[in-house]
Amino acid sequence: LSACTQTPTISQSSNSATNAGTESSVSAKSGKIAFTEITVKPVELYDLLAEELPSAALTKIALETSVRYGFIYEAEALDQTNRREYEWRIHPATKEIIRQEESRSLDRETALTREQVEKITEIVDSVLAEAGTNARLGGWSAEVEAGRPILEVELAGISGSEKYFNLDTGALIRIDD
Repeated sequence: LSACTQTPTISQSSNSATNAGTESSVSAKSGKIAFTEITVKPVELYDLLAEELPSAALTKIALETSVRYGFIYEAEALDQTNRREYEWRIHPATKEIIRQEESRSLDRETALTREQVEKITEIVDSVLAEAGTNARLGGWSAEVEAGRPILEVELAGISGSEKYFNLDTGALIRIDD
């Protein structure tokens, strides 16, 4: 389908989404990633990180824009047993870890569940379908805030550009400009 006639959705693009301060970098696939090139779904990223660090719990997952890469996944996890916090930047088409940081942490954050992360694709697809052809996805972010799992979806090109959803129920919580 032409981008002029329909806003692409996550489902369509997916079928066509140590010591403190330690950082490692890996060169990513060259070029910027457009939304339509995202092949890794959020739940696949959740599963990848759970496999890499089974003792850590995912506390935040986001699809952000990067000057260098276009769209990029950002994820944070907390291992409360070992008091470590992990942050990743992951290529949304290859699952390549572009950057990983690890630091000491005494935080006690609530983790996102796999079931909550599974709902992200459906909610974002719905927002894009409702927004129409003038809207573009700016990004999204999911994390637990004040005990509630919240998904923030940012759109560009329309009013009411930030929508907040409860990831347990899928219900719209509020809309901001």
